[in-house]
Amino acid sequence: MIESNEKDQKNIIIIFCILISAITLILIGYNYKYLVPSFHKFLIAQSELEANRVGNFIAISRDVEKIIAQEKSIDAQFKKEMNIMLETLGIEKIKLFSGTGLIVYSTDKKDIGTINKKDYFRDIVSQGKNYTKIVQKGDKTGEGREVVRDVVESYVPLVKDSKFFGAFELYYDVTERTRQFNDLLMISNIILVGLLIFLLLLIGFFVRRMLINLSVKEQLRKKISTFEKLLPICMHCKRIRKQGSDMNAQDSWDKVENYIADRTESEFSHSICPECMQTHYPE
Repeated sequence: MIESNEKDQKNIIIIFCILISAITLILIGYNYKYLVPSFHKFLIAQSELEANRVGNFIAISRDVEKIIAQEKSIDAQFKKEMNIMLETLGIEKIKLFSGTGLIVYSTDKKDIGTINKKDYFRDIVSQGKNYTKIVQKGDKTGEGREVVRDVVESYVPLVKDSKFFGAFELYYDVTERTRQFNDLLMISNIILVGLLIFLLLLIGFFVRRMLINLSVKEQLRKKISTFEKLLPICMHCKRIRKQGSDMNAQDSWDKVENYIADRTESEFSHSICPECMQTHYPE
């Protein structure tokens, strides 16, 4: 019965350890499979919303359609305003496209005069739809530029009377926000792993105690079984017969106290009861 209970307890502990480990791994996997994409979606949505606000503000405050038509004769005030936006709004770069994809203005002068011939510009942006994506450090933007920081690349189409006449492209530097999220993700995983280790140590502690208790119970069981069997005892001297170590050895007779002391941790202190006192020492 004890062996059966011990086996059942061990199986329960093993199952519990496996279950805790599996839950921890699932949570860590969930962090990377669902939280990271969700964060990217949120970042894209927020950046796209901000890009629309900035793009529409510039379009309303300045006659952008006229600026596009002028192409190379963009005034210094417009350039100054764009540079201020770079400094105050966390924008890494601003580009202004004509309806044909020609870059008529960029905060990076090297871009001016080139044409965006990418499919996304023709099939999405020129159709009056936003196009936004995250470009991580070391990757390339839609136009093939390798970035040295994490950015969100967002195209804001400019439409008047249902006619597309140009677009803004804004690059938002999201390196710090990405770093903060990654730090939180790492802390979350460390907490999960720490919790797993703590629970396993706690289980180990209880397993050790269980094994000690089982060992004590087993010792008690053996001691009890020693006295549960029929003991041959002399009807006169009350000695107990002890079987020989092998078939040829003769049996021996031990005093009760010696027999018990050999098989348990009990010790005897000799005294005398009142009846024996009266019998053996009547005076």
